[in-house]
Amino acid sequence: MDAQGDEITVEQTAENYAAEVARWREVRGMSKRALALAMGYDPSYVSHVESGRHKPSEEFSRLADEALTERGLPLGNGAGRWR
Repeated sequence: MDAQGDEITVEQTAENYAAEVARWREVRGMSKRALALAMGYDPSYVSHVESGRHKPSEEFSRLADEALTERGLPLGNGAGRWR
């Protein structure tokens, strides 16, 4: 549920995830190509995930988490990792 108590759909969750991947990639100063190479993926797949054309796999999410987290430390307020 969101802040207003409305249910969040799977599609909204996927859109939010894609936006967070793109946002943290940009915060880290990484291109889609650089992120893809760090994760062992083709750059077009990263682009497709960020645009919502593909749903990310659990493996993609794990590797994105590793690539976007500096030195294994959580980002932001320390409440969790980049996502």
